[in-house]
Amino acid sequence: MEEIKKKKKKIYKECGISFSKKSNGYYSAVIFQEYKSDLSKPKKRYDLSATGINEMRKKIRDFVTLSNSCDINLLFWGTLQEYSIIWLQKKKDKAERKGKFGGYSRLEYSLEHYILPAMGNKKLMDITREDLQLFINDYGNKYSKSSTNKVLGPLKELFTYAYKNKHIPQNTASLLHGLNDENYGVDTKTTFSLTVDEQKIVEDICKYENNGKLKYRLGYAYILILNTGLRRGEIIALEWDDIDFEHKKLHVNKSIVLRKSISESGKTTYDEIIEIPKTKNSIRVIPLNSNAVTALQHLKELNENSKWVISNKSGQRLKLNNFSDTLRYILKINGFRVFGPHILRHTFATRLYQKGVRIDKISKLMGHSSVEITYNYIHADKDCLHNYMNKAILYNTDLCIV
Repeated sequence: MEEIKKKKKKIYKECGISFSKKSNGYYSAVIFQEYKSDLSKPKKRYDLSATGINEMRKKIRDFVTLSNSCDINLLFWGTLQEYSIIWLQKKKDKAERKGKFGGYSRLEYSLEHYILPAMGNKKLMDITREDLQLFINDYGNKYSKSSTNKVLGPLKELFTYAYKNKHIPQNTASLLHGLNDENYGVDTKTTFSLTVDEQKIVEDICKYENNGKLKYRLGYAYILILNTGLRRGEIIALEWDDIDFEHKKLHVNKSIVLRKSISESGKTTYDEIIEIPKTKNSIRVIPLNSNAVTALQHLKELNENSKWVISNKSGQRLKLNNFSDTLRYILKINGFRVFGPHILRHTFATRLYQKGVRIDKISKLMGHSSVEITYNYIHADKDCLHNYMNKAILYNTDLCIV
């Protein structure tokens, strides 16, 4: 019988790792990598393959470089779509524990409608800083600055989370930024505050009576915002137990937000739920001036049989969109420029500033997390700002709402 001699397999080495050529022509290497964070864990196996020897050597070098820079066993090798499911579940669990769904809903919406359709199929590990910045640039060229920020924020948050948990070797979103203002595709919706004369007209419209009867049921609700700076969700969530008429105080401790839900048939709906405010600064006590007290007294007469400060004729809590749409309708039929309730909040902040109230006091009343946010609500003219700076009113005036 003819003796068959077996050809000895040639072994190659790169960075101390052995590899060989298989019978199918491919080169392969098997690497067992230990966990840097826990040496007691069993080593994890990695199989590398390549069609050529130089390609194999490069793959091994890249593997070694990566393993030296991080705990390679903890890295996430799936797609952005797959990772977003894990991340969103963490965010959802946190939202449920704290009873705060507004922020989660916005994150989920931005991911599902804008980010994932563009790059959801890419592997998380393969997404570079250039990929992310190009996406933001393209998005910003089509939309406004405020819309772009709603996409920029979730991207940075997701990649920061992945980096902190060692799922990616570096934070590829750390330097991600928006565009120069002139490069956005759509102008950001302009915010403003009413002038003193405009505010007087709006108040007169809201208080208008026909044959001794208030024409607009929600009129005094809008006047209340002008004198307290409440957010739309906060005023609709107000209960009479939150009002202290004796000490002229209003307690803000909850808000109405939209929560997304998906039925068994796959239909998406948004339900209004009550949750505690999104930041600790939003939980606050607002002193009531005489105009606010008067507005609340009128609302009490209209809603005496309801626990809600703002309600419909049946005593049920008002819907967010109904509250906004009613204001726009009232303004439109009276020939006034149309805007939403948030402008009343801007007007409250601006009016206090014009009266010389310190910016930190205004920020506290508004429930802002920082003074920087409050400055965006101030719409005072240059002469007004100049006069206040000369008199140093910003630094010497105590809070006094009249």
